[in-house]
Amino acid sequence: MERGKPGYRELFSRFGRSYIKLIDLSKDEIEEIARENGISGDDVMEAVNSSAGDLRRIDRMYIKKETKKNRERVNAKIKKMKG
Repeated sequence: MERGKPGYRELFSRFGRSYIKLIDLSKDEIEEIARENGISGDDVMEAVNSSAGDLRRIDRMYIKKETKKNRERVNAKIKKMKG
């Protein structure tokens, strides 16, 4: 270890030196996952094109959609209580 930073040998030993190769997702699979998570319309194609096989993009889009839906629900309740 130089400068107090672990090297590759140290990191590999901590991870057990064994890895598995994950298969990349196809655009069709990403689209299906997005639709199953309630993402629809143009957002599906945005998810497919911007994800580069990374499902965290789908997750962020789902959270954004759910947050917006919850905010609208709360605002409707507040409006109903006032009116």
